[in-house]
Amino acid sequence: MSVCFDTAHKRFWYIDHFVGAQIKDEWTSAGDAGGSSDVVDLQAGGIARLTTNNDDDDEWYIRWGNIHSLLMTKKVCAESKVKLSSAANINDRPLLLFVDGANQIGFRHDTDAGQATWYIFCRDGGATTSLDSGFTVDTDWHIFRIQCHTHGGNHVHYFIDDFVNEVTNSPIDTNIPTSATDYLEPFFQVQTRVAAAAKSMDIDYIGIRQGR
Repeated sequence: MSVCFDTAHKRFWYIDHFVGAQIKDEWTSAGDAGGSSDVVDLQAGGIARLTTNNDDDDEWYIRWGNIHSLLMTKKVCAESKVKLSSAANINDRPLLLFVDGANQIGFRHDTDAGQATWYIFCRDGGATTSLDSGFTVDTDWHIFRIQCHTHGGNHVHYFIDDFVNEVTNSPIDTNIPTSATDYLEPFFQVQTRVAAAAKSMDIDYIGIRQGR
């Protein structure tokens, strides 16, 4: 983990390459019995691997624990590099900015909902805007980016692997959590569906920046 403050440009920077023997202390790991968070060395610098147990709907996730520093209105930008073990019978969040169950910004995919592509979404007070990104889910490495902006009104841009051209239906300008108390935190989640086979998510890195 690295954190720095760019005082000249009034920006906050955070990055975690998941090096070392275990997930760092700022992360909270939780889920159903038999799941785990491990640091493995498949990429230079290591990766975090989230693994579920093999019962239907078993999940595992990591999120910051009680770190309240990120706000949409400070134009937070987050980027992750993620790989899934399977695109079938899975529910996943390869990059999510999370306040609570009713307030979120991110990418999601759930085969129980008949989805074969990642969806982009914003949720504010439970009201949700969810749109098809047009990007087919597979088991390759992909880079996900969320960029929040306030010029011309609040809106969120979404990118996968291409930081010039946004995904289909981006940006979103409705149901964005913008309250002064809507502190966001990074959140990754994987859940098995239907087939009762264990699923995993590999995370190479997470990087975050925002204005101060």
